[in-house]
Amino acid sequence: MTSPKPRTFTSIKIEPGLPVNAELLGRSLSIKKQLTHSLQGNVPGSGGVSKSGRRGSVYAKNEDDKGEEEEHHNERKRRDDINERIQELLTLIPPKYFSDNQKDLLNCLGDNLSKSTGTKDGKPNKGQILTQAVEYIQALQNTIDENNRKEVGLLLKMKTYQEQKEGRTNVPIAVGPTSAELALGEIGVGPNSQEYFKSVLTCKSNE
Repeated sequence: MTSPKPRTFTSIKIEPGLPVNAELLGRSLSIKKQLTHSLQGNVPGSGGVSKSGRRGSVYAKNEDDKGEEEEHHNERKRRDDINERIQELLTLIPPKYFSDNQKDLLNCLGDNLSKSTGTKDGKPNKGQILTQAVEYIQALQNTIDENNRKEVGLLLKMKTYQEQKEGRTNVPIAVGPTSAELALGEIGVGPNSQEYFKSVLTCKSNE
């Protein structure tokens, strides 16, 4: 096995009276210049800041500024939409939900009530509005459930009375959908929502 030949490097040695290879000297000086500029943070042709480079960086910065400005604009619009909907939600919640809550907290908080339970002007803050909205919706659901049970009971009594009047006894009584179930079906909820989805499909097919 033959050993690899040692690599040879071209060195430039300038001695008085000897001819100088201008090409090698030029390349050597060019490399030295590039190294010097690289240490100074300015390498010609590979990272130096030319006029066109500066123009490009300014253009990129302007594009970044436009992107950030558009992003900030969209974020402000999103926050404004949320705040608007929350204030609209406030108009749907009965005032008693806030007055009762403030009365309960008044004994504990005293002068700090406005800081802990609302804004500086004493109005409910966004957290309170969302909390009371949840409680109000839950109360409405409980009311609907209670009324639905009462309606089912009345329908059973009416059916039973009708069967007895017609002389039929021990007959299974079927109760139709209640008003609450029908109302839910109109918005696509529950077992009575077939008509709702039929109308949606019809509208889609006609588009």
